[in-house]
Amino acid sequence: MSWEISISGDGWGEIYEKCHRMRLAAMAKAIGDYNYEIFHGTWDKKGNPHHKGAWNWRKLMKYGRECLGNMIYDCIVETNTCDNGGYKYWIDPNGYHKVVLKETE
Repeated sequence: MSWEISISGDGWGEIYEKCHRMRLAAMAKAIGDYNYEIFHGTWDKKGNPHHKGAWNWRKLMKYGRECLGNMIYDCIVETNTCDNGGYKYWIDPNGYHKVVLKETE
């Protein structure tokens, strides 16, 4: 089950920082899976979208950590979804890729 994100400004800051600390390949894979039709060469000659995630994420890695971290953060803001109980924020609408914050007491 999922919830809509409802956190403080400090919480959003933590998510932002965590987005920029992800492994570069994980960032590119998550963005490629979420927005595959937007990035390089994902339309066939007839104009139909096709998913080439492995091909796509390698090209995305060329953008660098700062750019990909910002893209990841934007995906989370757009998705606006977290796991039941919070702390796992969805990068994509299906929750396959997540940014996980540690639970604080």
